Amino acid sequence: MNLLKSVKFAVLLAVLTLASGCKLAVIVVEGGRVDSVTSGTCFATMNCVIGITDDTFSDTFTAVPDRGWTFVRWNTGGNFLCEDQTDPACVVSNVGLGADPAAQAIIDSDTTYYIMPVFEFTGLPPEGIKAADGNEWAQPSDFAGVTYAEVAAACPGGVCSGMLNGYNVDGWNWASGPMVAALFNAYFPTACVYPCFTVSITPTAFFADMVSDGFDLTQVTGIYDYIDGYTSSPEPVSYAGVLRLQGADCSIVGCVAQAGGDNVDSSTGVAGPPEGVWLYR
Repeated sequence: MNLLKSVKFAVLLAVLTLASGCKLAVIVVEGGRVDSVTSGTCFATMNCVIGITDDTFSDTFTAVPDRGWTFVRWNTGGNFLCEDQTDPACVVSNVGLGADPAAQAIIDSDTTYYIMPVFEFTGLPPEGIKAADGNEWAQPSDFAGVTYAEVAAACPGGVCSGMLNGYNVDGWNWASGPMVAALFNAYFPTACVYPCFTVSITPTAFFADMVSDGFDLTQVTGIYDYIDGYTSSPEPVSYAGVLRLQGADCSIVGCVAQAGGDNVDSSTGVAGPPEGVWLYR
């Protein structure tokens, strides 16, 4: 039994509990909900069946996608209303139709009609952070584990589109090393001059300011807490990050680092890729 048939079977069980008269079943499988003016809200997996017993029924049903989903259209099929309509508002009304014997016969029947929104998953929007440099930055840790090549494919020329690590990055830009250095300098004044292969020691309070503004740690390694990620500057000079020395009143800023074909945290000498990406808009 396919999913739609399973849902219709569940709706049928609900229909059998209602009085005689035609019915309207609102079906939401996944990806959102249906709000109505007078009939309430129908969430995914709920059996929402409305009894219609006369010619005074009128309601507007609006498809509302969840975060990361998009409304596509209303579904088609036998006894489906608003078929293939791309307007998220579906108006169902039989007001005044009782004067028509054929319409009244339908109202008096036990026929069930359906409305069913079709939602499409288009990717979660990255978490936006209003930073001290005046730009909005995506959460670097949202892109943990991606490679430089994967970011380059999603953001050719620094302009991003489509999906990256399950997030919709339309309208975001991949920041260059100098731009990330400017971001760091907004928190760690004059600490970072691009390109730099040495590090600057600064008070931990500056690191705490980044965390307070919303930047999450991208990784914790040994005695260090990191906020780091890939920049759009070409490999192998494509790393930018800051770290906090746990238990000490200092932070370390590394604008970029390199070592052969791998990115390396220049402050610790530990090889390995960063655990984030620097995107802004």
